[in-house]
Amino acid sequence: DELIGHLLDVLIKFSENPFSVEQNIDYILKGFLLELLELTSQIKGDENLTKVRLICSNIFTIILTDERLYSYEKGEGTKTKEIQNLFSNLMPSLKTLLQNQEISEGILSLLSLIIERDENLISLYKKNGIIDYIFSIMQKKEYCSNLNIIKILIILVESKDIQFKDILSMGLIDKVNYLIDNSYNEENSNNTNNYDNNNDDENLYLDYIFELFYDIIMKIFEYKKKVYPRGVKINLESYKNEFTSKIEKIAKNFNLCIKLLGNQKNVNIQEMSCVCLIFILEIFPGYKFNSFNLELRFKSEDIPNLLKGLELSCYKIHKKMISIFDWIIQFQDDAKEILKPNVGYLTTYLENIINTSAEPEVIFEAKNFIDKKISKIK
Repeated sequence: DELIGHLLDVLIKFSENPFSVEQNIDYILKGFLLELLELTSQIKGDENLTKVRLICSNIFTIILTDERLYSYEKGEGTKTKEIQNLFSNLMPSLKTLLQNQEISEGILSLLSLIIERDENLISLYKKNGIIDYIFSIMQKKEYCSNLNIIKILIILVESKDIQFKDILSMGLIDKVNYLIDNSYNEENSNNTNNYDNNNDDENLYLDYIFELFYDIIMKIFEYKKKVYPRGVKINLESYKNEFTSKIEKIAKNFNLCIKLLGNQKNVNIQEMSCVCLIFILEIFPGYKFNSFNLELRFKSEDIPNLLKGLELSCYKIHKKMISIFDWIIQFQDDAKEILKPNVGYLTTYLENIINTSAEPEVIFEAKNFIDKKISKIK
């Protein structure tokens, strides 16, 4: 074991040198990496297994980022096809190693690295059953907050091959809700406004898991725009039976989206939350969900979080946030009751937007709200 450790140290130095990897690329492609991975079943000790993973990671990184070796766009004059064949040959071994609980974390890290370098390789993951296996292990407590799993699922959902029907057939809505419920539950969501520098890991996880939720909503909304375009009269019964009844569980996170708008530590989360709120309101106009006791209405305690979406740091979503307040006035019979205590804050924020925004449309919307809407809630 000690001798193997020293030999692996030599290979680590080799794998860290781009010139060495490039000069030996034919040997690497013909079997080196596959043989190295297969050795993991015989190597003992966490330290040596970590070294093997590091060697593979270094080589994967070099060959997938060096355009002289790999270029998905061009392909000509490179080793692109050979490298793709390499990964195709590696997938069965990676899946087998993934099933070994002792090294599964390291293999997930490798799988995440590969797919982040070339998202088009996600088809190999599906073909070799890696995605299905990930779906099965993420049900276990020790994996439900694994960032590498979430990164892989994000790329899966963003893939052009994943359509609305795939979201349904894969049960992706239930799966993302499971991840949120088990790793970011109601107790944590109540403390959304209290993130500080000591919670970097929690914030990082939240960023990824909410991006996954956001991506699913984006795919669903794209489908809605195509099948049920604005301005075209639709059959409401058909709309509910054929569309919203199949996706209604995405609305479970309506209140979470509101709370996350108050996360001043993460503007990216605020922006995604705002978009998700808009899409949920458009997909489910005036809905009440008896199955999970939710009505799509804003409450008085939600308004402080909504107001934070009008702060200067949130300039990208100002127009959307104004439309949310407009929605409350138009469709909630208690709009005056819940908004009146915050009229002063709302007016101040809108005036700040008018004075600082570089977007004529945003300025127009803010002025229009002050001139025509504020009077309705005073």
